Amino acid sequence: MKTFILIAGLALSIPAFSSPFEDYDDYNIVPLPGEFMIQAVHSGKCLDIKSKSKDEGANVQQYRCKSSKNQLFRAQVTIFDDAPYFSFINVNSGLSIAIQPYTLGDRSDNVYQIENTIYTNEEVVLWSLIPTSGGDAFLIRSFDGSAGCLDVVHKETDNGANVQVFAECHGGLNQQFKFLPVE
Repeated sequence: MKTFILIAGLALSIPAFSSPFEDYDDYNIVPLPGEFMIQAVHSGKCLDIKSKSKDEGANVQQYRCKSSKNQLFRAQVTIFDDAPYFSFINVNSGLSIAIQPYTLGDRSDNVYQIENTIYTNEEVVLWSLIPTSGGDAFLIRSFDGSAGCLDVVHKETDNGANVQVFAECHGGLNQQFKFLPVE
């Protein structure tokens, strides 16, 4: 049995695994082909590593889609407990979109900061994709859902608006994202 995942216009066949993964210590990593931009539905703007930074800890924001390397990502999927989880690795920096680890303990405002960080198999860089009713956009949910969903702050539409994880996955347009293939 195989799982089919559609990302950046590519239908990808991922083999289904049964738990436990005897050869992979509970996970299997499958790099996915192709580069893409991640576009916020509400604004039409794309995720962007601020100032084209290659530094760990650089902010993730939205900006006019221009296909520059700081807006291009590759996906890698980790199969864990028979479910696919994605890491989004920026082409320019080689770093992953992640929840800042030091914000995980503070949920007073139900918000977590997102940053560009070194790829690991840790939960802070793993995301699940939840299809929306329209079928061409997704909610990007933290690994186990405890942190919430990727969200453009206050539904802002301006260039430079901050991207965060909001604890409530309400499914608003500022939490819906499309994957745009780059040709």
